[in-house]
Parts: sequence; structure tokens; C-alpha cells
Amino acid sequence: MWWPAVIVVAAVVVGADARAPFGDVLGVSHGGVQVRSCHTESPEAYREALRAGDPKYHAFLGDVFTGFQWQCVELARRYLVVNAGVAFDDVVNAYQIWDLDGVRRVADGERVAWRRFANGSRVRPEIGSLLIWRPAGFYERTGHVAVVVAVGDAFVDIVEQNVDDTVWEPGQTYSRRLKARSDAGSFTVVDDYDGDVIGWIIMSIVTTERAPAYDDESDMDRDEL
Repeated sequence: MWWPAVIVVAAVVVGADARAPFGDVLGVSHGGVQVRSCHTESPEAYREALRAGDPKYHAFLGDVFTGFQWQCVELARRYLVVNAGVAFDDVVNAYQIWDLDGVRRVADGERVAWRRFANGSRVRPEIGSLLIWRPAGFYERTGHVAVVVAVGDAFVDIVEQNVDDTVWEPGQTYSRRLKARSDAGSFTVVDDYDGDVIGWIIMSIVTTERAPAYDDESDMDRDEL
């Protein structure tokens, strides 16, 4: 059993009447990965439970501890476990994922390196990349992490938990569509909220073609860091 000691309280939820109850499925992404609501009517009690490590809020995928229900880090780890068979190590806050040097294969614990690209790089994020935010603005103290599920010249689609907590529209395949700019070969992701994207982490091992169904009821001076 793999048990990272993750203690994270990620981005604060927004919205009001449209927010789904805690644990409700908001949408389904690659590999059948369910995106769930983190909205609770008792946020202070929830945060205290997370600080205390209350096992009531532990989330597992098989024997793999994916994080605390239903934080942004939990979804990012679960997505990678399902679609790539890997998981990143424990972090206290979401932005600290940026400082990790890679992931571990769930099957044997072997390390797998990944590549980091600053926002504004010439290398675009790919499907399955992790998008990381600084601990500032809307995401103060914790930062944020989301998974990229589509990329265009003027947008990046992401799946995430613990932000809007709203059920996706019929046919929708993402939590949010972020604006992007392509200028002189560079690619910059812009958050509609008051957030600052550090960059993205790319793992070529992520696949959306052979992902198992799961029901969970190179420019070193600037680009690659």
C-alpha cells in the first residue's frame, strides 16, 4: 500500500446556488476519472478535519492513497494513477508539486522523470500535463493544480477540483476553459480568476487511448526548468 502524507487545502470554492454537494460527480474525464465537488456547508469543520488528518476524508484508488476528498491535488494524482500508472510524492500545498523531480510508478515504485516548462515557454502543454499555480491571489497560500485535457491556439481546457464545484453541461469534457496566447512562438496560459500560472509539467507516458476505464464511486534557458 502506498501512503503519501499529503495535507493540502487547495483553492477556495466559488459560486453559490450552482455548487453541487460535497462528493457529487461534476463530470468524467479520460479513463473514466470522475471529477467531484469539494463544496461543503461546513468549510471550517472540513478544513479542521484535513489539518487533523481525519481518515474520514482519505481517498483511495485501490491501495493507492490519492489525497483528501475532494482537493485539487487528489484529482491530479488520481488522474495520473488511472491514465499513466504513476503518482507524485506527498506535498503540503499544491504549488509544491512544481518542485518535485518526477513521479513513481505505482507497480514497482521506480522513479520516472518529468519536464517543467514556465508559462510563456515555446513548448505547449499536452493532454495529461499538470498545470501549476503560484500561491497568490485567488489561490493564496496553497496554489493550485489542474490537469490539461485539451490545447488550442487560444485556449487550454482543464479538469480540476475545489474551484467552481459546478456540474458540467451535457457534452462538456472539462471543468474550465482557460484563455491562452500564442505570441512569437511562446505560449501563455491566462486564468480568468486572480491567479498566476507558474507553468506546466509534461509526462510523455500519459495516454488517453489505452487508459483503463475506472469507476471511482527543449529550450533550457527559458522553456525547460
